[in-house]
Amino acid sequence: MNLKEKYQNLADQAIDSSKLSKDPKDRLAAPARRLLKEEYVIDVHVHFFDIQCINKCYFVKRFLKDQYSRLVRGKGFAPTGIPDNSDMQENVYIEGWEEELLKELQVLDDPNKAELIGIRSPLRYLKAAKFLSMDKMELVYQDYIENYSIAKCLGLAPKNVLTTALMMDLQKGWGVDVKKNIRKRMDELKRLSKTRPILPFFFCDPRRADDKEDNLYELFHEAFCEGQSFFGVKIYPSLGYDPYDVRLWPIYQLCEEYNIPVLTHCGGVTITAELDRMSGYHGETAQKMVIKDAESDPDDKTTKKIDVKDRKDGGNKLNDPKRWQPVMKKFPGLRLNIAHFGGYETWDSDHRPDTDEDLLKRKGVIIDLMEKYEHVYADFSYNIVEDGFTRNLKATLLQNKRVRERTMFGSDYWMVMQEGDLYKQQMEFKGIIRDNDLINELFLTNPYRYLFGN
Repeated sequence: MNLKEKYQNLADQAIDSSKLSKDPKDRLAAPARRLLKEEYVIDVHVHFFDIQCINKCYFVKRFLKDQYSRLVRGKGFAPTGIPDNSDMQENVYIEGWEEELLKELQVLDDPNKAELIGIRSPLRYLKAAKFLSMDKMELVYQDYIENYSIAKCLGLAPKNVLTTALMMDLQKGWGVDVKKNIRKRMDELKRLSKTRPILPFFFCDPRRADDKEDNLYELFHEAFCEGQSFFGVKIYPSLGYDPYDVRLWPIYQLCEEYNIPVLTHCGGVTITAELDRMSGYHGETAQKMVIKDAESDPDDKTTKKIDVKDRKDGGNKLNDPKRWQPVMKKFPGLRLNIAHFGGYETWDSDHRPDTDEDLLKRKGVIIDLMEKYEHVYADFSYNIVEDGFTRNLKATLLQNKRVRERTMFGSDYWMVMQEGDLYKQQMEFKGIIRDNDLINELFLTNPYRYLFGN
């Protein structure tokens, strides 16, 4: 038995596909059903992580790392409750340090002290740090609705927005402990979907196909086959795997047959696995390799590994949209959203000297996939942080009908909070687009077609 047959058999045993419907609306809970009868818009790229969904130490190390470094090394501002960066263990909790961090960030509200250690916008980090006090997804959702709802930006009631709720498997990708295990997070999203108009997207890390506990296919069954609950699938290649991984094929087959939308990260590499965690099975020949050339035949045994300089470089190569070419060739009916439309580098008209040429080409690769396959879309999440990117997007939309029909708005709420005032950025995005017909396509028509297929 080859690995293709092995994982297909495992999936068949774990997943009761008779409980799946080909109509996506059958997967909607009551709040989402009700909203579809009202005037609403769609934000197709949203996260509702709370602090128990991630490792707190790792949060500081990854998302506030530069500012944290200044804090521990600054003049008189070293927090007593936070370990030094070099001593921070990613799989260990340090209880009580969040209060110390908030105190130190509040000190930075004094402009003179902020200038002393070189932080331009201390309040920006206070906004980011507020997530340290949110221990329920409901609280994070409410923060989004009250302060950043795109419906509010478009003149509707803030609650009149249908959002995704994208999960991420940081445990597997980062190798860290979190307080809310997988099933607790899944159950919490299921409960939230019963009271709020959200569409939970289940994470799929192929490495879990080999786990006895928290097995990928068993988790998929719980997510999609046990009552109205999950709606779509989230793939995050830079967490350490190739999207063509043979262990994902049974998932793609179900998604294709039952109109389950797939969203894949295809942007920056703030979140990546360590190099030694980047591995996977590639195609029916199932070579276990670090990273293969995206342009090579994944089933070719002679394919060589490509050079990877570091963690960031490895993440960029795994995020390459070319890696979806063999996936779409094998599953041409897959409903795929290539999130971030390749990342901000590909929309940077300045072509900065340090920008990788491969990153600049991603827009063309994604457009080619749109042209070739009926259900390939892209959202423009996170890229709204710079006006120039939005202007470049508008020019492309006006020039290319297919791109205009397949592009969607996404806020990337939670992640983009590190970049500044999300509400302001969304208003600026709307102001640059201006065209009401184009706004309607980005915020409603296109995401509706991606999610529901008509």
